[in-house]
Amino acid sequence: LDNRSQDNWEPLLAIAEAAGAPWSNEARIAAIAITGADNDEDMPDANTELLRDIKEVFENARVDRIFTAELLLDLCNMEEAPWKVWNRGSPITSRQLSKRLKDFGIRPADMRLGGSVRKGYALTKFCDAFNRYLPSSIEIAATPLQPTDNGSFG
Repeated sequence: LDNRSQDNWEPLLAIAEAAGAPWSNEARIAAIAITGADNDEDMPDANTELLRDIKEVFENARVDRIFTAELLLDLCNMEEAPWKVWNRGSPITSRQLSKRLKDFGIRPADMRLGGSVRKGYALTKFCDAFNRYLPSSIEIAATPLQPTDNGSFG
């Protein structure tokens, strides 16, 4: 199970474990069957994909706070992401964004950036969700660097 599914199933699996071996095995089989873990292991759910894209927005912009309107614009400008056509062919709205992030305990807040005060999101509010739901990845080059005898070409 992925992290989110595991969080959701944990209480039920604990009860099944307390009930004994046959129940704990049946509960695990049911959890995998219901969540479809065998069918789409590499396919993140929409909320996890949203978190990944928001993390990318914060990293690319190199900011610790962002207005909701700017975040939505950056999300919709991502070529491979679904956010530009999320709302039946229209871009994702601030309400939809807020509703999805609410599942992670993240809510927009009033913030001042420059001379403006508007609703937005602080990077610190995402730290727990990023750590829990986004696997830490180590980027490896497609072709490893080769050792060279001549240091000037390194």
